[in-house]
Amino acid sequence: MRSIRVLAVLAMLALNVSVLAQEAIEGGDEQATEEEEALTLERLFPEKGLFGPRASGMTMSHDGRYGAYLWRPYPEKRHGSDLWIYDFESGESRRITMVSVMRDFQESARKVSEDRIEKAKKKQKAEKQKTETEEGDGEGDEDENADVEEEDDEDDNEVKGDEEEGEGDEDSGDTEDDIDLGDMVDDKDADDEEAPRYGGVRSIQWSPTSHTLLMLSGGDIYQYDVAEDEIQRLTRTKEPERGVQYLPDGSGYTYMRGNSLICIEYGSHTIKQLDPKLPDGETMQSYNLSPDGTRLVMMTRKGQGGRGGGEKVTIVNYRDRFAKANQVNRQVPSSKYPDIEWGIYLYDLSKHMTEEGALKKVHSHKNSGPRDSFMVTRSAPQWSPDSSKVAFSVFNQETSLVEILEAGFEDEEEDEADEVEETGDEADDAEDEEGESSDKAKESDNEADEDDEGEDFEISEAKVIYKFFHHGGPNTPSMIQPYYLADNRRLAFVTEQSGFRHVHVLDPLYETLDPLTRGRFEVYPQDISEDHSTMIVRSNREGISVSNYYALDLETGDMTRLTSGDGVYSGGSISDDGTHLLATYVDFGELRELRAIDLTRDENPETILTDSHPEKVKPLTEPIPEYFSFKNRHGHTIHGHMFKPDDWTADDKRPLMIYVYGGPLGSNRNMLARGSYSASSYLFAYYMAKEHGYVTCTIDPRGVSGYGAKFEKANFEQVGKPQVEDIVDAGKWMIANQGVDADRIGMHGWSFGGFQTQMCLYTEPDFFACGIAGAGPTEWFNYNSWYTTG
Repeated sequence: MRSIRVLAVLAMLALNVSVLAQEAIEGGDEQATEEEEALTLERLFPEKGLFGPRASGMTMSHDGRYGAYLWRPYPEKRHGSDLWIYDFESGESRRITMVSVMRDFQESARKVSEDRIEKAKKKQKAEKQKTETEEGDGEGDEDENADVEEEDDEDDNEVKGDEEEGEGDEDSGDTEDDIDLGDMVDDKDADDEEAPRYGGVRSIQWSPTSHTLLMLSGGDIYQYDVAEDEIQRLTRTKEPERGVQYLPDGSGYTYMRGNSLICIEYGSHTIKQLDPKLPDGETMQSYNLSPDGTRLVMMTRKGQGGRGGGEKVTIVNYRDRFAKANQVNRQVPSSKYPDIEWGIYLYDLSKHMTEEGALKKVHSHKNSGPRDSFMVTRSAPQWSPDSSKVAFSVFNQETSLVEILEAGFEDEEEDEADEVEETGDEADDAEDEEGESSDKAKESDNEADEDDEGEDFEISEAKVIYKFFHHGGPNTPSMIQPYYLADNRRLAFVTEQSGFRHVHVLDPLYETLDPLTRGRFEVYPQDISEDHSTMIVRSNREGISVSNYYALDLETGDMTRLTSGDGVYSGGSISDDGTHLLATYVDFGELRELRAIDLTRDENPETILTDSHPEKVKPLTEPIPEYFSFKNRHGHTIHGHMFKPDDWTADDKRPLMIYVYGGPLGSNRNMLARGSYSASSYLFAYYMAKEHGYVTCTIDPRGVSGYGAKFEKANFEQVGKPQVEDIVDAGKWMIANQGVDADRIGMHGWSFGGFQTQMCLYTEPDFFACGIAGAGPTEWFNYNSWYTTG
């Protein structure tokens, strides 16, 4: 029987490699072990993919005690993520939602539960029958099967108990044991696309004052109380809710349903729709409540189309046996750009319930091109700490002009006092000359009383407080989101004025823009502290291939490093005092997992919270590429990493395969990021070096993001030319230093990298022996205009 089991295990490619090795050794089948561990394309590129789901939605409670995140284990990868809570005080992580919990609220979850229970019972029955068969075959050998029989008796009792409960009362519904089975996911679930799917939780947000949080699941809102360990359903509607936010004081919450903004206050029976009546054709897209909860800023949209609009074009899909021609909408340069107008409104909520709230449109912007809409629509503007004003940026693609604008609520009493002070003497003289009666004075007093009953503020139009031309990377303007400092006057935001993306501070009073961070690295704002004195940023300061979180002092510019790894941190959420973090981390040899980071601990501050990937992946991600750099023909430093064959020597004449992408990616993402297990730049590169003796390398030529403005804007009006130069220079450096045969140099890439491969073969045919171009745009005029205008 053992030999049969070993052969069965060896036939299953998805099982743990270490387990396979152990089973094969025990069975004496060393040849089978070697075959199973061989590095093959089938093993590297399975149809369903290698890696598991990553954690998302990380957020910290108001006091930093708890962290919350969304995640599901690898066997559940076909389903939605669930809510998990990590307690920094106890060091424990708990799963809050799952099928057995959400089945109490959702029909869809009950269908999943019933499907899993049915499969689990069938599996139990099959295992029971198999056990009985094996027992029959093994009769008379009590010593050999004593342990097995004892375990089988326990299994029989469990299965029998389930069957008796189910058969005894068909109308009683699922038992507690059955419900638990509803959380069991078998190893075939990922391939069962016809089985019901569990949607999970879509978003979460902590209360600003308590250990409760709001979550969206199935389009409805739920609230979870950590202390009570209880989930409460708050909405049950046909139309899905979105944009859920707690009120600033935690006394209730707001959410969007359709184009309506609804406000619920705990303990009140009143449901308030906060969005006021807008002009015909305008709809609210996003909103932001002021810190004191009394005012609202809204972003509206008028017009159809946008980044996804355009005209019908035919796209051929070659993925199946026969090519398929599909009709899709695409905005190409020949398309008429749709008329889209964006508006920003300020609204005073103090008189909302009497239908007298002051509303004013403070700014409107009509798109001049696809990158205008991309810049403006990211989110509603940010409020100043005192709730008096908002600030935002607008980028005009046609003029390359960036404008920082400000609008707000101006105190009329101060304006009137200034006016009286300036004109008081003139008014006294006029009164003496005209000899106004006491009745006239009384009339003036009455008018003043009426004014006092009205608004004591005026909503100002948005004014440009600073402007500058942007001639750097095409994606940078979309990142310019101003944050107010604690003085309610100065603003901090990222720009590329120094050649790299850095945080600058604008003082509108003096019209100065001063760099707060500086150097040949990039800084990306993530959040700002409650007192607006510290900004949490992500930066590649420690090296172009790494990314860490820092606390940036907005007065001194000091950057305090919060994470300590040599790889890439992302998706982070940080407590307000900067001592507790949740962030994913990945490096070569370390798969991406969520970590809880407690900076109050001197030793071992990082705790791994998730286990997302199958065991079979881990051996494939252990190789660490060798990093290198060289100077191109213009003197720029170009970075890359490479794999070499095991028996490589400097005197070899090896074939070289270069992988490249070469286009802008928007942030400090690049092909060389540590822990980037890209199919092309890592897995295939290692395979070709290990199995076929190639030297393989990946380089980031000019045109890639994360290396400063000079690099990212290199493509403008000369698409592909800078990359050709850098790739050829890389090949020459490899010939001179890495034992490469000058007559056997090939390259490959996908998307922009596919185009770049073609560009290299067409313009440098004598240098490259061959190339593989994957999905490369061959006619830029037919490509989507949002990308090409960059």
